[in-house]
Amino acid sequence: MTPSTSPGSPSQSFSLTKNLEPAPVTATTQAVWSSGLEGTLRVRLAGQLHAELSVDHTRSQPLATVDAEIPHPFYFNQPRTLSGTTSLDRTDLMVHIAAMALLPFSPRVQATVFGGPTWFQVKPQVIKEIGITETYPYDTVSLSTVTRDRKTVSQWGYHAGADLSYFFSTYVGLQGMVRYSTANASLDNNGLRSDLKLGGLHAGVGLRVRY
Repeated sequence: MTPSTSPGSPSQSFSLTKNLEPAPVTATTQAVWSSGLEGTLRVRLAGQLHAELSVDHTRSQPLATVDAEIPHPFYFNQPRTLSGTTSLDRTDLMVHIAAMALLPFSPRVQATVFGGPTWFQVKPQVIKEIGITETYPYDTVSLSTVTRDRKTVSQWGYHAGADLSYFFSTYVGLQGMVRYSTANASLDNNGLRSDLKLGGLHAGVGLRVRY
């Protein structure tokens, strides 16, 4: 299992129509901790040079703060302020292709440094519509429902990192790893483009088998 930081779903800005006036809406998400699974295949090329293929899948549910200006049903140009929160599900698939240099400190302790390209496929939820609750005299309004939509974004980026392994037998040991991966992408949401930051800092421990 690999804990990681996730940049969250993209921040959004869009406008709805309420009471015959525009109602601007913004939704801001924050980075959250996520967990996932990773599989790795490593092969020796020559000497202490290796190649590695890693597939990493994570899921997170970042919290989004929703702010809006909702027009009044009786008065023009007198919007009411709305603020609420909702969660947005997000899944990340990352395929890392790395060149790796092995640093054998002893027969039991080995370290590596690595880096290379990463392919990202991210499926974040975005807000498509909001529902409101209001009662007479309609001077205040609150968030009642959120309609979500699932988007898919694919992009190439890069990564770099290091790991440390301790072998308690000839072939089996424990491994600790840190890796930073990143890419920039854009997301089309209701006709508006949103910047999307992919990747982040990943750290984990696992079983290491060598041959």
